[in-house]
Amino acid sequence: EERLLRLLAKLGYRLEKADEKSSFTALVERLVVDLIIIHVPSVREFRELLEHLRKDEPTKKTPVILCDVTATEARTLASARADRVEVVEAGAPVASISVKAATLLRLRKMAGAEAHNANVAETNAMLRDLTVRFRK
Repeated sequence: EERLLRLLAKLGYRLEKADEKSSFTALVERLVVDLIIIHVPSVREFRELLEHLRKDEPTKKTPVILCDVTATEARTLASARADRVEVVEAGAPVASISVKAATLLRLRKMAGAEAHNANVAETNAMLRDLTVRFRK
């Protein structure tokens, strides 16, 4: 978790934690969220949460990483082909989460560069990246 925090900070992001569904919902209502990393006990709970996220306009296109999934659950999710969802199996190194996070965030910034396809969060991600570059 610490390595992931450092990577996100280096990219100009900050990590917000939510331990319950209610605090998570409140968090995404008040903040622009570029990426959601979830650890839930079951795929069923994840599907319910994902359904909720995809109905809500601010998180409709937000990429999601689901962590600590069993191999069987990973195959089930892969067959469901959930849009903008990456799965990290249980026991995978933190580096695999970091790589997926960095890739999804970069893709989101690139989508923001195409203004005709960009939503507000994607445009904000691109602008945040430019701000970090200008500061350096």
